[in-house]
Amino acid sequence: MRTLKLYRLQIILGAVAVAAVILTVLLVSGGSNARGLFITAVSGEVSVTNSAGAPSGALKDTRLRKDDIITVGSGGSCTITYRSKNNSENNYMVLGSSSQLVINDKFNGKSNGKVLLNQGSLLCSFKEESRFGIDVRTANSMVYPAKTITAVVYNESEPSFSTDIYTFMGNSKIQLYDLLGNTVNSMELLAEKKRGKVHINDEDPDNEGLPGGPVFLLLNVDISTELLPPGVLRELIIIAQTQDGFPYTAAELKETLDFLTEEDLNQDPEHIEEPAEYTEEPDDDTTEEVTQGTSTSFNWEQPSAVTTTRATSPAVTTAPPVTSSPGSTTTRSGGDDRMYNVIVIIDDYETIQEVRHGDSADTPEIPDIPGKTFIGWDKSFDNITQDTVITALFSGESVPGGNVHTVTLIVGDKTTTLLVEHGKAADIPDTIQLDGFTFLGWDTNFSNVTSDITVTARLQANEYIVNFVIDGYYHPTRVMHGQAAVPPFTPAYNSRGEAFTAWDKTLAGITSDTTITAIFAQQQVNHTVTFNIDGSTYYVTVASGGTASPPFTPVSDRDGRQFYGWDRSLTNITSDTTINALYS
Repeated sequence: MRTLKLYRLQIILGAVAVAAVILTVLLVSGGSNARGLFITAVSGEVSVTNSAGAPSGALKDTRLRKDDIITVGSGGSCTITYRSKNNSENNYMVLGSSSQLVINDKFNGKSNGKVLLNQGSLLCSFKEESRFGIDVRTANSMVYPAKTITAVVYNESEPSFSTDIYTFMGNSKIQLYDLLGNTVNSMELLAEKKRGKVHINDEDPDNEGLPGGPVFLLLNVDISTELLPPGVLRELIIIAQTQDGFPYTAAELKETLDFLTEEDLNQDPEHIEEPAEYTEEPDDDTTEEVTQGTSTSFNWEQPSAVTTTRATSPAVTTAPPVTSSPGSTTTRSGGDDRMYNVIVIIDDYETIQEVRHGDSADTPEIPDIPGKTFIGWDKSFDNITQDTVITALFSGESVPGGNVHTVTLIVGDKTTTLLVEHGKAADIPDTIQLDGFTFLGWDTNFSNVTSDITVTARLQANEYIVNFVIDGYYHPTRVMHGQAAVPPFTPAYNSRGEAFTAWDKTLAGITSDTTITAIFAQQQVNHTVTFNIDGSTYYVTVASGGTASPPFTPVSDRDGRQFYGWDRSLTNITSDTTINALYS
């Protein structure tokens, strides 16, 4: 016992030393079970910048820390995993191309962490049970994707910001936040295989009934995979082959990806600037063919109230859904200078008008004929496409066939009426031309009119390709006629560090294939001009191409010699320059 007491201190000190060595090894090596958020795969152009602004070195197996910024270039991706003994490494998230993520929390394996999706898309594959997870914040919402497979796409485009959330498996939750970071609503549930969209409403009169700040434009709407970024689709194809019960097959997702890639993403930039016309394939539920007949055409004014969408997009239309007939192609009418004679007959009195192709003839005032009551015209004055005779009809006149019927003709928001003899065909052309729309046929047969009827044109808005050129890269998108183009993302800077200032064209009211280019402010380059004056040195900063101003103009030097000029020009400074004073 006495011996043990003598060596007790040495034993304790030795144990402490061994523990210190073990701790040092663990700290240096990091250990294979280190907790935190790690980059586990990198594809394409990916960079990580720490809070001090310095770039990191090798990216794979990089442990991310609070305030780190991960930026993914066009075509790249970055896989991130939250490692701890309580979490499954089969849970991960993928940052898509042209995206940026900010690490908001220190991930210590003891609680949920938060990340900020500053731009682009983030796919969360968190289906497996984990004790702690990752919550995704955007400028207007917080998404809680635990036990789900969820995609978050953040679009930053003026004048508002929107967050699209797609939950493919499980039920995610969404909390809205205003720009000051205050919660706006009670947490909402986004059900499996449903989509939500959060939008910043600036109390615009067009958004009647919606409060200011973030609002749900969509919540629990069926998902359309065509709206997903291609990078998200690629990851979902992998998940569909490995995750039991995934609601889409890999073949379905591949078909959508091939469609988007073939039409939009893999075109040669030289060819993208003038894309080929887009041909809409017929949907399976096409039930009516476009009536075939003569090539006579109307050139109606563009309707303001017709809205049509792709069949897969959740939207409201002002008319019954329409589908393309086989081989129908979006077209836009051009100018036509042909002129036609329109003869108007009123009680055997004729007048003649000359009308340009597609324009409307002037409608005379309602005639007042003693003993007769005017009841209408036998043809329309609108959209003249051939020489036409229009006759005024009066009650009491003998009408072949017995009586007449009213045919109401509707094209978009324009309505006109025709009077047709019983049993005859209405004088309506088989096809019409309408700028910005494809004509799909008439909804009612008018070849044998035996009662008052309404005939409505079935129209589908044309679709155009808008190419966003951002820092030399082309990003094609599709836009329906008259709608606004939405950029894939709004850059902060280009590869030369120049700040984004504007787009070179308006994004609103797209009516043709268009190329829109991001404009970046050129950084001012300064040069140092060194003035040597009578043995002393003075430094002046001059913008590139500018004129240098000397600190003063001497009269003479210390030896009494008179100043008579400078040895170099003071104008158009394009590099660091030394200018000496000259004396006589």
